[in-house]
Amino acid sequence: MGYAVVWKKGRSWAGRKAHMGYFQEAYDVECAAIARPVEAAEKARRRKLGRVRIFTDAQDAITRGEPGPGQTYALQARKAIAALREPEPSVEIEIEIEIRWCPAHKGIPWNEVADGRAKQAASEPDDHGVEWLVVC
Repeated sequence: MGYAVVWKKGRSWAGRKAHMGYFQEAYDVECAAIARPVEAAEKARRRKLGRVRIFTDAQDAITRGEPGPGQTYALQARKAIAALREPEPSVEIEIEIEIRWCPAHKGIPWNEVADGRAKQAASEPDDHGVEWLVVC
C-alpha cells in the first residue's frame, strides 16, 4: 500500500509519496497520510506557520475514537498534532489545525493528484518517500 501528500506550489502540484510495504491496513495508510504533513508542519513552525489544513477522503481516519492495537500511524498523527499545538516561546502565533473530509473520485484536482500518486507509490515497493513536482 502507499500514500501521497500533495500541496500547491505556485501553479504546480508538489508532494511526497511513499510505499508503506505489504500487509498494511487501509486505515494505517490513511493515518500515515495525515501524520506526515502534521509532522512537517511541526518542523516548519518556526517560520510563523499560522494554519495547517489537511483534507482526506478517509472518514474513518478522522472520526475514529481511540486507536486500537497496531495503530502506529494513528498514534503518530495524534502525537504530531499534540506537538504542533504545544506553545513555543519563540513563536507568538497560535497554529490552527484543521482536518477535513472531502469526497473521493469527484474531480477535486488535488484529491485526484494525490490518489494517482498513492496508487503509483503502492505499485512501486522501492519508493520510500519520493518527492515530486507536477507542472500544470
